[in-house]
Amino acid sequence: MDVLITSSMAAGLAFLSGINAYLPLLIVGILAQFHLVPGFRLNPEYAFLTNYITLIILAVLTILNFAADKIPGSSAIWNTVHTILRPIAGALVAGAVGIDHHSLPLVILGAVMATLSHAAKMGVRTSASAVTGGGATPVLGVVEDIGVGIGVILVFVAPLVLLFLMLVFLVLFIIFAPSFLDAIRYQWRVMAAFLSTRPQQPAGPLDFLGRLNPTDRALLAQALPQSQVQAGVELLWHRRLTGRGPWGKRRVALPTWFVVADKALLFFPPTRSRLALVVPFASVRSLDLKKGLAKSSLKMQEHSGQKHEFTILRTQQRTAEQIVAMLYTYHHLPSTTTQKARVSVRPSWLTR
Repeated sequence: MDVLITSSMAAGLAFLSGINAYLPLLIVGILAQFHLVPGFRLNPEYAFLTNYITLIILAVLTILNFAADKIPGSSAIWNTVHTILRPIAGALVAGAVGIDHHSLPLVILGAVMATLSHAAKMGVRTSASAVTGGGATPVLGVVEDIGVGIGVILVFVAPLVLLFLMLVFLVLFIIFAPSFLDAIRYQWRVMAAFLSTRPQQPAGPLDFLGRLNPTDRALLAQALPQSQVQAGVELLWHRRLTGRGPWGKRRVALPTWFVVADKALLFFPPTRSRLALVVPFASVRSLDLKKGLAKSSLKMQEHSGQKHEFTILRTQQRTAEQIVAMLYTYHHLPSTTTQKARVSVRPSWLTR
């Protein structure tokens, strides 16, 4: 096989590994072991891929990937962990189909292509999960599996066609790169909080003020003039929002303080203070807290139709629950659910 065909095959298989880390390796190992494609051979340095034990391990991992990648919650965890594993798989599969003296360049190419396709997958998955509440996860999983299967066939039947499709992908990736990279950053923050061994702090919801620097405190005072701050917790804003204004049509992994004053709510991202948003209690149509495995979400809708959805990291969940309970019982904010967390007395931190 000439260099162009070999490079196309290596890049194509690596690209597919960024979507499914194990299926391309499994197929390449099976094809080489049983000589199912005339003229196709592995780089001798990667002969371990044809070992029966290796093939069994890859088959088991492929089955696990098929299941885990289609369940909301576990899919996010699985894909985040594979931010490291998929580039490695892409490098392996690209080197395996390469000619001996071209192996290293193809390994580097494989790692890059797998990283790019993984970033695109994470971006699409994060956006779709935010919009559908995780409902699109199994559908996207099936579509990806079908796409990987078709892609593997093209690698061996028409590698130059797949090369053209990857060039189109690269153009689209450059256009949407900020969103894709932002999605990866968001997922890593969620996973870091989920895996954190730091115990929940028993301190009250007012203690967040001690974590603000003087500049942020001054900006907070400007946003809530003549108001008494009652509670606050750090959230992660990630939902594409509806409506107009500076918050309209955005989805970013942006740390945002959710601050409760005596008459209003404040959404305050310190790094982009111009996006600070004050919502009077009278403007709140509904406020809901939904718990999840790796993260929780805070959803708010205004009477104007504007919708907001924020991620609550696991390390902040206890404080968020206290604040939402206080908003339900003390400020009587409405909820769309019939069962709400309630407290029977005035929150103790308000009396400090």
